[in-house]
Amino acid sequence: MNDPSERKPSFWKRFGVFFLDAFIVFGVYLGLVYGAGNFALKAATSNEISIIQEEYRTVMVTHGYPYIQEEIFGFYQFDDLGYIKSQMEAGKTYEQAEKAANEASTKIDEEVTKSENYNAAFKTFFAGYNLMRAACMAIPMIIFELIIPVATKKRQTLFMKVFRLGMAKKEDSTPIPTMRVVGRFFLIYVVEYLSLAFISLYIGWEYIAFGFGLLASVASMSFTRNRATIHDLLFGINVKNVDDIYTVGDPEDAVVEEQ
Repeated sequence: MNDPSERKPSFWKRFGVFFLDAFIVFGVYLGLVYGAGNFALKAATSNEISIIQEEYRTVMVTHGYPYIQEEIFGFYQFDDLGYIKSQMEAGKTYEQAEKAANEASTKIDEEVTKSENYNAAFKTFFAGYNLMRAACMAIPMIIFELIIPVATKKRQTLFMKVFRLGMAKKEDSTPIPTMRVVGRFFLIYVVEYLSLAFISLYIGWEYIAFGFGLLASVASMSFTRNRATIHDLLFGINVKNVDDIYTVGDPEDAVVEEQ
């Protein structure tokens, strides 16, 4: 059947567009985080970083624990590998040395968190870190998931344009209105990124949100008739070939009768 309303992109074409759009957003995000983002955060929270450094260094020096300094923010960290090596040189087995290192690490954390100065400094730094990450994700999201779709006639992301797909209203195959593009953007940014990212950060798996979002969308594209992601379903969006999206009044989009 050649009815345009029944045609849909293949799973692999739809998945490829979704993956490449996510890849470029995530790539720009990482570039911003490890570039301007970390630089700005380090400058804005330099006093808090100094307090955190000094509290950790004081505890480790007091107990004679070896420590190293990480490169990004200069935080002092317990050198667990160096400690294990020194314990083994003192005659302990690897298992005994590893257990001692774990106990030392726990002791350092317990003593550091007793300091009100450390807790206040860490709270400020962590809030700044989260804000920086959110801002770094907002920039590529706004560019690739909001500005480009709004600016294109058939509501296309960058790779939708490359693969000749667009976003149409489920009800009549015309391009989705601007407010639906905006709603889609906020759903992707606030629900699919921010909420899951911050939850994953608090439980210790910082980038689990991206994997979860990818798997959920792949599952949705696999089992829905129109290869729709979760945000497509919620906003009544069909991702279709551009030839099947009709702009009212545009002669290029005149419906061609089935031969």
